[in-house]
Amino acid sequence: MPKTDRVLRLLEALQDRPSATGPELARALDVDVRTVRRDVVALRDLGIPVEGERGRGGSYRIKPGYRVPPLMFTSQEAAAVALGLMAAKRLGIETDTALTKVRRVLPDRLRLGVESLEQTLGFTGRIDPEPPDGETLLTLADAARRARKLTARYTDSQGETTTRELTPWGVVAHNGRWYYAAYDHAREVYRRLIQESQGN
Repeated sequence: MPKTDRVLRLLEALQDRPSATGPELARALDVDVRTVRRDVVALRDLGIPVEGERGRGGSYRIKPGYRVPPLMFTSQEAAAVALGLMAAKRLGIETDTALTKVRRVLPDRLRLGVESLEQTLGFTGRIDPEPPDGETLLTLADAARRARKLTARYTDSQGETTTRELTPWGVVAHNGRWYYAAYDHAREVYRRLIQESQGN
C-alpha cells in the first residue's frame, strides 16, 4: 500500500476513536507497530497534532478540539462528488465509506446539503442526466429534507415565467432529466421539473 494511503488510513482511524494504542492501530491497519510510529511522525509533519502517551503500547490521539481543515469544494463540486458516489452505489459499487469521508471534511453548509441530497434523491430509468446547477440541487434537497418553502421562477411550455412558492418533497433523476416533486401553494398542484430556485 502506498505510504500516502496508509497515512490517510491512520488519520481516519485516529478520528474514529478518542485514543488507541500502537498495537491496536497496527491491528486495525494491518501493519506493524514501527510503521504506526513512522506514520504518526508523518501526520505531525503535515501539521496534524497527534499526541502520544508514553508507556507500554504507546497510546495515540488527535489533540482534543482539533478538526481536520474542511475541503474547499464549491457547491457544484460537492454536488458532483455526492452524485457520482450515489450513482455508483446504484450500480452496486460500495460507496458508503467514501461518502462518510467526504461528509466528514466538508464545511457545515455543504455537508448538510450533501446529507439532504442523500436522503431525498432518487434515480429511475437511465442515470446519465445532464448535470444540474449544484447550488440549486443542494438547496432543493435541503428544503425537501426540512419541509422548507422555496420561492422559484417557473417557466411553462409557452415560455412564460412566473414566480411560485413551492415546498419540494424530493429530487429525482429520471431518463436523462432532473425532476423534483414539489407542492405549488398558489395553484394547489404539484410541480416536477427543476427550475432556478432561491430559498426564502
